[in-house]
Amino acid sequence: MNREDLINVIADLVFAYTNKDEEFPHDFEINAITKACNILSKECSEDKYNKELWNRISGEIFQKDHGC
Repeated sequence: MNREDLINVIADLVFAYTNKDEEFPHDFEINAITKACNILSKECSEDKYNKELWNRISGEIFQKDHGC
C-alpha cells in the first residue's frame, strides 16, 4: 500500500466518524471501516492486537447495516 492510499483510508475514516449514524451506518462508513480493518489485519503486529479484532469490527458494522 502506498502513502496516498493510506492517506485516503485515513481521510475516509475521519469523514465516516464525523458523519456517522449509530443506528443505520451509511455505505461510506462501512467501506471506510472495512478498508481500515483489511489493512490492519494484514499489517498490524499480533503482539499489540489480535487479527480477529479487525475481522470482528468489520463484521459488526456489516451486521448493523443488514439489520442483524
